[in-house]
Amino acid sequence: MESYFFTNQMIQSYSKEVKLKQNELVIMNLSTIYYTIIEPNSLVGYRTTRKRKSDDYAYEDDLEYYSDTYGGVNTPTLPRSKSKSKSKSKSKSSTKSSKSKSQSPKPQPQGKTRRIRFTLNIPSESRKKDIATERNNNISKVISKLADLTCKGEIDKVYGIQSIRKGISFTNEKNIYDIVVLADRKILNSKENMDTKLREYIRGVMIVEKGECKRYPDIYAINLICANTEGLSKYLMGLYVYTIKKTPKISQWGILEVGGNYTNVSAFCLYHKFGFQHERYLINDCFQDNAKGNLPMILDVSHFTIKNIIDIVTNKLRLPKDDLCNIKDEALQNKIALYTKIKYVLEHQKDYSYLRNFFIDYKQDIDNMYKDIGLKPDYLNRSKYDPQPVLNQIDYYINNLYIQEW
Repeated sequence: MESYFFTNQMIQSYSKEVKLKQNELVIMNLSTIYYTIIEPNSLVGYRTTRKRKSDDYAYEDDLEYYSDTYGGVNTPTLPRSKSKSKSKSKSKSSTKSSKSKSQSPKPQPQGKTRRIRFTLNIPSESRKKDIATERNNNISKVISKLADLTCKGEIDKVYGIQSIRKGISFTNEKNIYDIVVLADRKILNSKENMDTKLREYIRGVMIVEKGECKRYPDIYAINLICANTEGLSKYLMGLYVYTIKKTPKISQWGILEVGGNYTNVSAFCLYHKFGFQHERYLINDCFQDNAKGNLPMILDVSHFTIKNIIDIVTNKLRLPKDDLCNIKDEALQNKIALYTKIKYVLEHQKDYSYLRNFFIDYKQDIDNMYKDIGLKPDYLNRSKYDPQPVLNQIDYYINNLYIQEW
């Protein structure tokens, strides 16, 4: 349950710099997710009372610990007298001493520091089984619901489930995946059930994967990033870039792919906000996108200072964005994004079996595009398709769409 990328120290430092607390938000890494969200409520916090059912916990009252400094679990017990009772007077003395132990602690061995006696709460076997069952049920709920609740149906459901499962895995021995969740701060003290915590307090999630891009096996790529509240994704993106910058021993590049390509306008423009750019050489031999339906982007983090990153998150520094992000008319923006995506796929997809599926999925949109540029749709009439006639005219048409905005 240890985070190797999003460490506690990294999150605390970043949260302080972007003043997350003032916005009533908190970022939780893997260990905090388990403690705050997944761990059964009955185990969260410290037990200060013995008013429990007898089958819940067994109690041990007479453990006396010592150490040279503060002591702790597994510290050896204090040595006891070899003879339990040699005379009645000693027995009475011993009894009296026991009764007044809280007022008059017995002398300690030289060089040892007395620790206050405490009570260990040990779950019974039946309770352990109940706890394990509840914990496993909570893990299953997080895996099945977290991506759906944060991504609002904008990504493939199966992909989302697989990403979350990898992110919260106990067996992440090679430090390949890491996860953070953005949430309302109220979740830290919430005693509500799992469903309520997920539904009421979770605002976003981000998962990184080392080596997701085959071309760069040492780069931590964003595997999944989603937020269900407008304007909050920047805190997750900022943490990703900040973590890379603050960890000079790892590759100083950020990399990701935009799911849905240009039609995922909000994500595309978020990445541009932080300086990510599309690079054609990443189309092949990087992400596993045989359909060419996504858009790879990369960022050289070495060009930024920590202050630059914080200023971008807090909107004090605004980097130039793609012209698509500056379109105010939403309908026009979506149309440009759609036609740009169609153009992208036609340029880079050479396998007709993938193209045919793409044509079927976007038939109405492609028909409209052909009509707009004055060509007859013929892409489903041949076993081999030549996209060049439409590509010769689509750039000119898209440029004219941009002019409409101005």
